[in-house]
Amino acid sequence: MCPKALHVPKLVLHKPSGKSVVFLRGPDGRRVMVYCGPHGSTEAQRRYREVLAEHLAGRAVATKQKPAATPSPWPTVEQLVAAYLLHAQRSPPRRACSPHSRGQNWTWPRAAGHRALRSRLSRRRWP
Repeated sequence: MCPKALHVPKLVLHKPSGKSVVFLRGPDGRRVMVYCGPHGSTEAQRRYREVLAEHLAGRAVATKQKPAATPSPWPTVEQLVAAYLLHAQRSPPRRACSPHSRGQNWTWPRAAGHRALRSRLSRRRWP
């Protein structure tokens, strides 16, 4: 079996941004995009030669890292469901009356729905 031929990555145009980009394989095998600068500029050519030299030498190429996602101030759905279940357990149950009576604050009995939701949440594996 013959060894793989050396693949030299090409400098290509990234149409949405109008920049030159090189696609490399990272150490984990994933494809990495390295932006070199405005397409057709001497800055892009210079950066391409630097990136190519680092890549062929076996060194890691410095790419622009995405900033870490900041946690949202809004609660997650799991937190909302847990808070609702705690509220429902603590609050006294409303008097369940029929929809045909004259009661103004009629609600459906909610115990069955809570049991089903609680059993579904208890079966889920939390991280």
